[in-house]
Amino acid sequence: PGAVSSSPNPPVAGQQVTMIYNGSLASRATSITMHWGYNNWTGTTNTTMTKQSNGTWTASITVPSAATVLNMDVYNQSNTWDNNSTFNYDLTVS
Repeated sequence: PGAVSSSPNPPVAGQQVTMIYNGSLASRATSITMHWGYNNWTGTTNTTMTKQSNGTWTASITVPSAATVLNMDVYNQSNTWDNNSTFNYDLTVS
């Protein structure tokens, strides 16, 4: 899988989803925050992620009922960002 995935995949509008991050910051970070919104960054929110034993980072969120796309970037404890080389991480919502 890529740097960002979800369970379930695709995320479902109005339901809880676990976002999974395994990108360039994952291996050395001591903390990761997910900066996310929907439909071109509406309702921007920061959510703390939790490191898993397999090295990935996860956070559970409720997908807004109006969402058709989740937008996401992450940053670590040093305020170093992974924004998919300025393209952001966008997940289509079903």
